[in-house]
Amino acid sequence: MPNLPAALSILATVLSIGRSARRSDPWSRRQRIVQLAREQLGRGPDRYVAAELGEPMPPGLSWCGVFALWVYHRARVAPKAVRWQLGKGFAYPAGLPQVEVPMPGDLAYFDDQQHHAIVSRVNADGTFDTIDGNSIGGVVGQATRDLETARGFFSISPWL
Repeated sequence: MPNLPAALSILATVLSIGRSARRSDPWSRRQRIVQLAREQLGRGPDRYVAAELGEPMPPGLSWCGVFALWVYHRARVAPKAVRWQLGKGFAYPAGLPQVEVPMPGDLAYFDDQQHHAIVSRVNADGTFDTIDGNSIGGVVGQATRDLETARGFFSISPWL
């Protein structure tokens, strides 16, 4: 009969190495965020609001940041303790650093209606692509914008 404690020890080591490798590959985690966000294109707010706020969609709620946080939680990058705060969002309270040039998966912030979006790509022509909750038509959508249109970018690197 095989030595069960030794086999379990080897299995635990292998699993630990696998988890470390996943944690240490920030590019794959960023791509996973973008993939998860893209899978939501065309969907409305109910699932994101219910999951992040624990209640149905309140009237008049701009849910763009709630969507972004839902994606980060779903991708298992944002700590569970990070919650949406009305009037504050989550980037500042979570201590995410601001950066000049974003990477895929980072959070873009716009002064216009305090809009939040997930950066999906940065283009060589000085534009960037986003996936936005609360987009035109009240669904998750995509947009391409000039870099200077964003008020700021928050890096998710501390979470990776």
